[in-house]
Amino acid sequence: MSEKQVDKKTESINALKNANKHLADLFGDLSKKDLVLSLTANDLSYIARQCGDILVHVYQGQSRTAVSLKLYLEGLAIKLNEAR
Repeated sequence: MSEKQVDKKTESINALKNANKHLADLFGDLSKKDLVLSLTANDLSYIARQCGDILVHVYQGQSRTAVSLKLYLEGLAIKLNEAR
């Protein structure tokens, strides 16, 4: 095998190692994101269970609407869980 072929193989192996490292980092970041989304959704669900019938004004599109804080927080928790 020529020196040029060995250099090409070494270069390919190094490129694969770099790609593997970047993929491992990416999957680690995705795992952290999923954990944070899950913890936040759990916290929102807990708060929703604890609060009574409190009406808050939230924007839905261009207008403000009075909604139950409990239902609003539960909706946010569901959206976060779906984002995982």
